[in-house]
Amino acid sequence: MQFREGEITHEFQGQPHTFKFKYRDPWEWLVDIVTDPTLASSIIWYPVEKYLHHGNMIIRIYDEVNTGKRWWEIQDQLPRKHGLPHCFLPLHLWLDKGKVSKTTKKHPIVLRAAFLPSETRNASGNGGGVFIGCMPIVCNPNDTIESEDDTPSSVELAQFKREVYHKVLHVIFRSIRKRSHHGDTLKCGDKIRRVLYPGFLIHSVDGEEGCATCGTRGAQAKHSCPKCLAPKLELSHLAKDFVSRTQHGMIHDFKQAKHMNYSSRLNILRDVGLHYVKNALWKINNSSPYEAYSYDMLHAFDLGEWGKHLWPLITEKVLKHSKNKISRNMRQIPRWRGLKHFSAAAEIDFADGNTFRDILKCIIPCIVQLLPHNSSLVHCVRTSAVLRALAGLRIVRQDHLELYKEFLVKYEKWFSNEHDKSFNYPKHHNLIHLPEDVENKGCTESYSTRPGEGFHQQIQQAYDQTNFKNTDPQIIQIDENQEAIARIRMFIDIHDQHLSSLTSAEDLTDGAEPPPAPVVSMANYALGCQELVISEKAEFRNCIAAKVFCSSLRVYLDLTATCEIDEGDRPTGFLTLTPYQCLYLTYMSVEDWREKTDILRCNPSFHNSPRYDCVVINTNPVTFGRLEYVFSCKDAEGQKCDLALVRKFEDSCWRPKTKWEGCRVLREKEYGFVLLKYLIRGCHLIPTLDKDKSTYYVNDLVDNDAFIRFFLDK
Repeated sequence: MQFREGEITHEFQGQPHTFKFKYRDPWEWLVDIVTDPTLASSIIWYPVEKYLHHGNMIIRIYDEVNTGKRWWEIQDQLPRKHGLPHCFLPLHLWLDKGKVSKTTKKHPIVLRAAFLPSETRNASGNGGGVFIGCMPIVCNPNDTIESEDDTPSSVELAQFKREVYHKVLHVIFRSIRKRSHHGDTLKCGDKIRRVLYPGFLIHSVDGEEGCATCGTRGAQAKHSCPKCLAPKLELSHLAKDFVSRTQHGMIHDFKQAKHMNYSSRLNILRDVGLHYVKNALWKINNSSPYEAYSYDMLHAFDLGEWGKHLWPLITEKVLKHSKNKISRNMRQIPRWRGLKHFSAAAEIDFADGNTFRDILKCIIPCIVQLLPHNSSLVHCVRTSAVLRALAGLRIVRQDHLELYKEFLVKYEKWFSNEHDKSFNYPKHHNLIHLPEDVENKGCTESYSTRPGEGFHQQIQQAYDQTNFKNTDPQIIQIDENQEAIARIRMFIDIHDQHLSSLTSAEDLTDGAEPPPAPVVSMANYALGCQELVISEKAEFRNCIAAKVFCSSLRVYLDLTATCEIDEGDRPTGFLTLTPYQCLYLTYMSVEDWREKTDILRCNPSFHNSPRYDCVVINTNPVTFGRLEYVFSCKDAEGQKCDLALVRKFEDSCWRPKTKWEGCRVLREKEYGFVLLKYLIRGCHLIPTLDKDKSTYYVNDLVDNDAFIRFFLDK
């Protein structure tokens, strides 16, 4: 794929402005993907409907893009004739403005194949995103949609930017325009000839780019939402339905304004929140920019709704009376694998979306005792966290969407009590469009901007290799070289892998017969960090319950474990113990039914601090416990079993100042033994901080599996 040169000229304030750019032909890239035999088995040609038996109900589920309804609707409109199959070829568009140095910004455009599974589409390498080109940055790059309104000067500048934007897109996507209407016949990687109709199903963009691709007005305009015609003063209404934007309706309004004088044209377009710009995507079939614009968890929620609005509201209200207490409480939160630990959370000046997301997961226990009784802010934050968790599920069920809509109503109720904060802003309003996006395009992972954000780093690395003069052609050449190297590397790896598999088969079977099937272990755990073997009479310096350990262990093995361990496998007599400080606990996630592993610690000095993680025990109902000692016990005849000494928890009658929905408080109970095979998964318990140290909150937001187990299915 070679880059081509493009040029457009547009007049602004009586002066012509010329913009030169380089771009790749998207159709050439699509042909490479579709005809690639290594990806033939991964390409999704047709949409599917997925259902789940849940109790006595059959519930529709959404995960990949092809499970959404929009692909179905487009596919059903295509010709159905005998002979070659006609298939919709959905595309995923990502573009964003980012810094490559302290003073320089670039605006890369990336295309992804939405007809590939997310693991392939969102990864780098063959089948991943392709760099199409750089969008010219017009005028002052510091101007954003936040400062755009309906004043004539603001409209004139914003309209100029949109016109340049869409003229560039018009040139870049010229090759797929006719093919989107009439199709093009290709012999695909699976040796079947198909008639393919490309179109844009998903735009993964932030708010500013969404307004640019849709040609709509900025955040301060009368109608600023790219998906509907919600008035500016009603953006906080989450339980109200608004008129949706449609491509047919917007084209009609544009054509109507075209025949009006200047003042009448401004009035018509202001009432529908449009600029007088001919959208380049209107001419591409099945590519409505208003339907393709998708809810982005990174910019709209993590950095927007939570990071820019709710988090500053919390720090303002709490720090006003309790300075530094948020940071102090956050420091006391137990560490957890995959969760950032904060030493000065309230003093963070800048944070990325992942940081804000981790703060949201554990902020409520840190602020609930610092705010008044039955605080609406606590309920507001909790409801937003539940909305975030529901929206972030990898497998979304229809009942999850119904619950999401219920929590939208609750969210509106609680934030209406925060009278010193206005919620009339677009990213808050966009919450009502998320269920529609999930139903039409699958789960939010399908259109997240997170995979594309990593491309800014690639552009920055390429920029650093230039001489910092006329950098676009140099960046393009560097990208071409890197793609060529990656493709060569891929074929070498495939060849080496093939040779390695043949060699292994010959080594195992001496070339006489196929290799034997691998042995599969059914154990759900593994042990690590082995310590020295000791006897049961030894002094347990690392065991908190050392005084009762020996007698309790013998009672457990002789009495309690008789029904849990076969008599021939139960250790008896003199025992030797092998302690471990790490437990790998494998379980099936109830979110997407994939295998997950928790790495749990039972260590008196893990990075110079004691760490004793907590687990969920398979009882009826399930119980919680803290790992105090993990070990294997073995007798003289070699009989062995793996056990853990745990500090068990039970429900506490103590309640915080504000009991939020789903709040569960546990208190420490007695010690006890449990076989490791009865541990389900790890759990994250947060101390009540201002209460005594023996009570804990269950953190049901630490991951999606915990959210479903401890909140949705409790």
